Amino acid sequence: MAKQLILLFAGCYNLKSFVATEVNAHFSSKDGVLFDKSTKTLLAYPNAKGSDYKVPDSVEKIGVCVFYDCKKLKKIQITAIERASFSNCKQLENIRIYAVNPPSVQNSSFAMVDKQKCVLSVPNNSVESYKTSYMGSFLAYKHKRRINLYTPFVVFSFILLFVIVVFKHISKHIRHFFAIIVFI
Repeated sequence: MAKQLILLFAGCYNLKSFVATEVNAHFSSKDGVLFDKSTKTLLAYPNAKGSDYKVPDSVEKIGVCVFYDCKKLKKIQITAIERASFSNCKQLENIRIYAVNPPSVQNSSFAMVDKQKCVLSVPNNSVESYKTSYMGSFLAYKHKRRINLYTPFVVFSFILLFVIVVFKHISKHIRHFFAIIVFI
């Protein structure tokens, strides 16, 4: 039902919110996001809602394709991921997952997400288990990138700074040494 529901709104790029009244027997909404009546299942996120979203703690399951093609979504905080959850979310830059165990996901969950710019944050005690899962492709890339791009620049900067400080210190003493020789 969730996949059919989200496909019903596919292409509605100006949709900012869902509203389900309290008398609705099947659906509820919170802050414009659509849930099942118990708010344990997230069913649909409107494409134009915003760039930052934290899935409520009450949510135990995220439906298939919930965030599909959300053009504005940049940051998400979640506990679970389903098939095709973030497909075509090309602006996604930050995924924070609170689940201790990595979710079992497929490539379709992140189809068209730019892994070179998207950062995955996981619980500290779970990093190793995430590295060996599909989600590790985010972690591995970011780790490799930090080593290759930032480390040489930082090392070079410190060496250059050290040389400048040492040279200034030595040149001060050399001037005093030559001044003493001239006076002798």
